[in-house]
Amino acid sequence: IGVRQRSKDAHRKSDLRQMQSGLELYRADQGSYPISSSFHSCGASLTNTIRSSVYIQKIACDPSGPSYTYSSNGTIYSIIACLENSNDSEKDATTDSSCTSITNYSYTLKNP
Repeated sequence: IGVRQRSKDAHRKSDLRQMQSGLELYRADQGSYPISSSFHSCGASLTNTIRSSVYIQKIACDPSGPSYTYSSNGTIYSIIACLENSNDSEKDATTDSSCTSITNYSYTLKNP
């Protein structure tokens, strides 16, 4: 795998960790995580307009274009990125079905 692919994967994992931090702040303030249907796509922000709180300034977009996959029922969540490096030590044991043939390996963060 080339340097470019490893760099993109490092960027993806960093994006997910930053989103995780924002989601934990949101839960601490709101008492639950945003449910899947209310979580905006990449480029939008995660805010509380009543309290003027910004949890995520700009929801990250995958370096190759598609959004990351976010799933939550309000109690638990997962965020999935599709990786390009088959040798990544942090890739999921089983690849998530949302990953395409271009990026065959997934990396998932879940609520702590």
